[in-house]
Amino acid sequence: MEIPDGELRAFETPMGKVAVAHLANQLFAVADTCTHEGCSLAEGDLSDTDVAVECPCHGSVFDLATGEPLEGPATDPVSIFFVRETDGWVEVAPQDAP
Repeated sequence: MEIPDGELRAFETPMGKVAVAHLANQLFAVADTCTHEGCSLAEGDLSDTDVAVECPCHGSVFDLATGEPLEGPATDPVSIFFVRETDGWVEVAPQDAP
């Protein structure tokens, strides 16, 4: 897989830019744009203790599993996506996909 454990990468998709994180042998996918001022979450830092990413611009922290903000200044969640690895490829789809 092209995303090493403990890293976060952004990908252009038909649904927009998506940030995919590989943590503890799990994949998480969220919209790459912070809901506070639009900064790239893929350029942020992954938490050492939680399944979360910190926005590099103003420090908002988002739960990668739910998209909910854990710390402000962001108050709105980011969209989350269904994500899986298939034959070495990372696939993402809207959360409401089967």
